[in-house]
Amino acid sequence: MMIRCMKQSAVVASIATVAALIAPASAAPPIDVPIVNPSFEDPALADGAFALGGVPGWSDFDQFGPLDPPDFLLNQPVPEGENVAFSNLDADAAEQILDISLCVGDQLTLMVYVGARNDALTFGGYSVALEAVADDDSRVQFAIVTSNDGGALIPPAGGFVEITLTHTVADPALFGQRLAIRLGSFADGINTQTLFDDVRLSIQTNSIQVPICVPTIQEAIELADEGDEIVLQEGDYYEYIDFMGKNITLRGLDPNDGNNVQNTVIFPDNTRGFPGVFPSLVTFNSGEGPDARILGVTLINPFDAVEGGCILIDGASPIIDRCVLIAGHADTYGGGVSIKNGSPAFLGCDFQDVYAALGGGAMYIGSGAVVDVNGCEFYGCYADPGSGGSIYIDDGGSAEIFDCRFGYAEANDFGGNMFIDTRESVLITDSFFGDLRSGGRTGGAQATLGGHIFSLFSSPLIRFCIFGNGYAREGGSIYAYAGSPGLVGCDFYGNYAEGFGDCCLDDAEGAGGGADLRGLEGAGGGGAYAQLSGSASIARCSFTHNATNGNGGAISTLQTDLDTTECVFTENTAQSNNLGRGGSGDGGAVYAVRGFTNVSRSSFFNNFARFDGGGLYLDGGEVFLVRGGPPLPPTGNVVNCVFDGNSCEGFGGGATIRGAGVLVANSTFAHNESYDPFNPGQDPEYGGDGGGLYASPQDDFGAFDPFVVVNTIMWDNEPNQMAVDNFFGDAFLAHSCLEGGVPGFGVIDDGGNIAQYPRFSDINGGDNDPDTFDDNDLSLALNSPCIDAGDTPALTATDLSDLDNARNTRVLDDTGAVDTGIAQGARVVDMGAFEFQGTSDGRCNPADLADPRGLLNFDDVLAFLEAFANKGVDADLDVDFGVLDFTDVFAFLTFFGDGCP
Repeated sequence: MMIRCMKQSAVVASIATVAALIAPASAAPPIDVPIVNPSFEDPALADGAFALGGVPGWSDFDQFGPLDPPDFLLNQPVPEGENVAFSNLDADAAEQILDISLCVGDQLTLMVYVGARNDALTFGGYSVALEAVADDDSRVQFAIVTSNDGGALIPPAGGFVEITLTHTVADPALFGQRLAIRLGSFADGINTQTLFDDVRLSIQTNSIQVPICVPTIQEAIELADEGDEIVLQEGDYYEYIDFMGKNITLRGLDPNDGNNVQNTVIFPDNTRGFPGVFPSLVTFNSGEGPDARILGVTLINPFDAVEGGCILIDGASPIIDRCVLIAGHADTYGGGVSIKNGSPAFLGCDFQDVYAALGGGAMYIGSGAVVDVNGCEFYGCYADPGSGGSIYIDDGGSAEIFDCRFGYAEANDFGGNMFIDTRESVLITDSFFGDLRSGGRTGGAQATLGGHIFSLFSSPLIRFCIFGNGYAREGGSIYAYAGSPGLVGCDFYGNYAEGFGDCCLDDAEGAGGGADLRGLEGAGGGGAYAQLSGSASIARCSFTHNATNGNGGAISTLQTDLDTTECVFTENTAQSNNLGRGGSGDGGAVYAVRGFTNVSRSSFFNNFARFDGGGLYLDGGEVFLVRGGPPLPPTGNVVNCVFDGNSCEGFGGGATIRGAGVLVANSTFAHNESYDPFNPGQDPEYGGDGGGLYASPQDDFGAFDPFVVVNTIMWDNEPNQMAVDNFFGDAFLAHSCLEGGVPGFGVIDDGGNIAQYPRFSDINGGDNDPDTFDDNDLSLALNSPCIDAGDTPALTATDLSDLDNARNTRVLDDTGAVDTGIAQGARVVDMGAFEFQGTSDGRCNPADLADPRGLLNFDDVLAFLEAFANKGVDADLDVDFGVLDFTDVFAFLTFFGDGCP
């Protein structure tokens, strides 16, 4: 239904007049606007007569008036009637204010004939304009055409041309203002007179203006046809709205103006409904499609609806664009909006202080719903006693959530911000979960399980998101139960799990300060937690300052196969809620139990565990106490990783790994420490053992896959580099570099091991402080004995890139170094997490400093003394790399005495 809205003071009493203003939207014909005295026939004049001023219907000046021109003035008939209007001077103009109000989206077409006298010496010119007339009677000239415009039509002497001025009203500031037509001239006397005749105005629009045209929104919907637009003036509207199956647009004046959106508010009609049960504020339940839209309005509904406090969508697919939903309440699901069986989109919307008892304080996505949520903000969203403070995705629902911001939210049960229980696709990308505002409510979100997200039997893909300040008993940020979630490129910071961990991805036990992905037994999970999940994948994520009072300061998994690739774990903490050992406090960064865990190309910096595994804790499963039991499943791999500055008060300052079929390959352990404050004598039976790595092989009872450490560097760890509990088996150490050499207890020397200083590029960093890990450089320096010294066949095809895999190839042969390892083809892998990318300069050993290379003589002594005097790196040959002293002199003499191979 296309409706042209006359000003309320206009006289449109007759049915015929009203019918003339209403036409089908499909044709969208223009509406002719009535103009008083459009051809200046009033007053009627005799041939050749004229009158100055006093033109009915027009406000005019002295030299503007009607004229019945004699024959000698024109070469052609007057366009309409007998009279024309004339203007002698540029200050003389005529104006008519119409009984019509401007509407955004109006397309105005003004047509007028302009003529020139036959006896005029020159043509005076013309000015035709449309003006808005404000309430204070001021004018805003928003469209004008003049004879001075380039390409303007100029009438011939004694003739007329038709001038057309078109304009589409786009400025919301013009909404509701009256419209005026203004005719003027640039003439400067009688011999340059300008003539006007036959003024016509039409308006083409599909908009229905509320309340100017129709007093209520629902009445406007009832009048509207497909494709129509209902435009709301700023104000408060108290009513319930049903789109009635119509694909129409309801919008405020300017959806891009936040103030306008806030001042265009739809409230519920509190006279409808009965105590405790009220309708949804807006309803789409009659098959509306994506051409049904709400743009730039605020919806507020503090009354309890059964579901969908602000919006109810069932079997429809509307678009909700740049709207604000406030204080929506639902007795069941969807305080802001409830969606079932449709494909709606929410674009740039803001959900504030919304509540649902059972779930989805802001949004409920039910079975059959496929929802696009793009650029929205959620703050102050609650589910009590239910789940999903902001969003609840039920079984059969699907969602794509992009570029959204989730602030403070609470769920009494699961998922402070989001509860996901669906086998359908869920993609969450480029979004922020954390504290958005101050004002008394701090922290990101909180729930019993899954501070930000709880995933149940689901496999959401979460990409490039930030999770901060989440809080839960388990899974401070994410808790996943029995599914296969994926995390890519996400950042977790400051999340806390009160129970057992930070990031837990597992089956049964539970933990995880950042994420808790697990299954049955319960844990903390400050960052993420997974339980009973089939598998979990975490790639290119960072976990910083997450904590748990349980297991897994960053990630905790139970009975879940975990693949962690290219992640960075920094200063995460696993404390303990037990005074004694057991139950919690393991895995400062990662805790993974009873699943296959692959950790590759990842870094662990300054993480802490109250008990075991300062950086990493892996436990492959139960140990069988009777020989001949079934084989144990393999525990996992740790490949191309760095452990720097991690600590614990139990076993394994860098990592604790218990299980069968373990491969620790091409990793670097430095500055890690295990120290038991309750064991002053540091008896290794009770703790404080395995400063770099604590291994507990379990391969004697049916599982014959060995526990293998290969191509790995362990240096400057306290109190020792590696310790083994060999009650159930031994660890095999091959082609590795350990300070102090191969441990004598529980370790089988499988060949190729060295005890030479590995010559890191800068083990303590530029500030010479190992505790500031940021500048510690554990890559290999020139002529490191670890170059080309590893066992290349020990790597798998998936390990053929080092920790800097974006730049570096894992196996790159140094043609200037002696190959002391085992080659595969013509190349030998380096020890440690980093592959040396340069080419050695032909030195036969570190004392070979002078040219020509490959020969030790007095020139090398002189070269060393010069480097020592200049504090050069070539003189730094002892284990305290970064400090030049007499131990470097002794090291030089030792190397010099060894001679060349």
